[in-house]
Amino acid sequence: LAFPRASFDLVLISNALHHLAEPEESIQEMMRVLKPGGLFMLREMYRDLQQGARRVHVDVHHWWACVDQLRGIPHFQTYTRRELIEITEKLGLSDVVIMDIDENDSLSNDPGTIQAIEQKINESIEWLRENSDTRDLIQQGENLKERLHGEGFFSATKLLAAGIKPEDTNPAAEDPGPGC
Repeated sequence: LAFPRASFDLVLISNALHHLAEPEESIQEMMRVLKPGGLFMLREMYRDLQQGARRVHVDVHHWWACVDQLRGIPHFQTYTRRELIEITEKLGLSDVVIMDIDENDSLSNDPGTIQAIEQKINESIEWLRENSDTRDLIQQGENLKERLHGEGFFSATKLLAAGIKPEDTNPAAEDPGPGC
């Protein structure tokens, strides 16, 4: 990040960690620009412990990650709940709060939402047919559409992890700053 060390009172990553090719480096960079006493927040869906319509969300998301990777877009499988907690624990934060967020919003199982998701799946299937020989992924997309209509779609549960960056033990340390 093109900011000096200790530039921000708050850093937040939300629903993006699984899109990063180098997540550990990105989080360390976030910590570099966070002021001592500043708040670090991570909000991310997790793949385990999901059932029914929430599991459909995870499975559709993971399928899209595979399609995106074929397109050259960084998109990876989501983390487990435990993995997200471990990422947070490694940061040495104080006053850590971990909570699950159940976003059971009214649009989740709405027919318009189901139709929009199905349309996006159809667009991805068409792209697969035109650009690659991935019959397995095409079949998975077709199966997901059936599950979407049979089981529904609710937002997967997310983990919110937040904590305070401890005071610098060596504030005079040279800040190498961002590379060229």
